Amino acid sequence: MAGRGGARRVARIDAPTPWVWLIARAKASPATYAEVNAFQDALAIAPLSAWPGPAPRTPGTIDPAVDDATPPLRQVFALDAGAFFAEALDLLAVHPPHPNDHPILARLARLGMVPGAPFDLAAAPAEVRPAIEAAVPAAIGRITARQRTLAAPVDGWISLRESMGAWGTNYLRRAYVDLIRGRRRWTAPGSRPACAGASPRAGSRVRDRPREPPGRRA
Repeated sequence: MAGRGGARRVARIDAPTPWVWLIARAKASPATYAEVNAFQDALAIAPLSAWPGPAPRTPGTIDPAVDDATPPLRQVFALDAGAFFAEALDLLAVHPPHPNDHPILARLARLGMVPGAPFDLAAAPAEVRPAIEAAVPAAIGRITARQRTLAAPVDGWISLRESMGAWGTNYLRRAYVDLIRGRRRWTAPGSRPACAGASPRAGSRVRDRPREPPGRRA
């Protein structure tokens, strides 16, 4: 982002993966909607090679092999153990793991699971193959159950703050937060750190699935 002075004021932010997620928010009220809309219309994204001019048009293409009818969450839940771990290892080659993940990666390597390397469940050691096959449905059940007991509501509101966006090795928490977001119309990847903002959600009881009014976000 650049302020006055053009590119000389540009600060470089290195992303750990080839994909980034940018949230831009502006404080608004009915009296300032016109100004806020003008500000939003002026926002632009351009590669540094095109700065300070406009970004070149990039034509998009559609891969007919991609299933765009089935929600991604349903597609993931439908994968068997072999396909799930093979896909996960391919993604880990593109999205480097955090240093916190090295202990679990070392344990996975003992099962023949190495980021970027092909994974064939049939080639896994016979003594661990049944456990690998059982791990996916067991994890889905545990993640799904955990998202119903997120946190104790306070005055009817639930707010997740502890370790949000900075997961450490709390893989269960990261998974059920993504599960909840994957079920929303406003699906968004992951979560921002708690220090960057909070998104309280309405829920009358701990066992209730947190809910929000249609078309609105708390």
